[in-house]
Amino acid sequence: MHKFLLHKDFFKAFLCFLMGMVAYSVYQEWIIITVQLSMPGNNNKQLVTEQKELTYFFCKANQWHTERSQLLWSKDELHNLSAVIEQWITLGKVEDLLDKKIKLQTATISTDKKTAYLSFNQSPLTQEQAIYQKLRVIEGLLKTIKAQNFTVTQIYFLNNHQPLQDAHLDFAEPWPLDGFTGQ
Repeated sequence: MHKFLLHKDFFKAFLCFLMGMVAYSVYQEWIIITVQLSMPGNNNKQLVTEQKELTYFFCKANQWHTERSQLLWSKDELHNLSAVIEQWITLGKVEDLLDKKIKLQTATISTDKKTAYLSFNQSPLTQEQAIYQKLRVIEGLLKTIKAQNFTVTQIYFLNNHQPLQDAHLDFAEPWPLDGFTGQ
């Protein structure tokens, strides 16, 4: 009987140790767990897709450029918004506009469908960039989103679900999709 209790206690200790290691790995972001909740009846939204040609905007060498790309477009606006932003980030990396390993953590649209909240794992802007360059990076993303005719009219930029911090630009308020340069 005594050996059975030792075996049982060892199993419990090992299980606690294993759960602790998993929890620590999640905390250190070595393991990332994402959960996508869906409402009953909403599962069919993403199944209806069509291929759509999209235009992406970016500023390089003080000139605006466009890039066209195909994307599977669904009836779910949040899914489409996330896909557009992820492709824009990929384009920014290819064009050497984003020199960090930036990725979109989450995208959320308000219930009135007018405000989007974009949370990145780190800032897409560097402290070394001039204010003009920072504005052009943000303007490129805003123009890209506006060109897709989303219902969203303004965007909050977040870093790890907190307002993006920058020494030159204020991200405490939403940025209008119309941009700020009028171009």
